Amino acid sequence: MTRTISKSVQNQIQLLLASNMTYEQVMERIPGLKKSTLEQ
Repeated sequence: MTRTISKSVQNQIQLLLASNMTYEQVMERIPGLKKSTLEQ
C-alpha cells in the first residue's frame, strides 16, 4: 500500500511531468517519492 501524498505535492508532480521530465527526474526532485506512487 502506498502512502497518501498532499495535494501540493500532487500539483508539483503534475507540473514537473507536464514539463516533459521523466519519472526518474521527478523522483530525484521530490524526496521520499517512489515509482509506485507515481504509477497510481
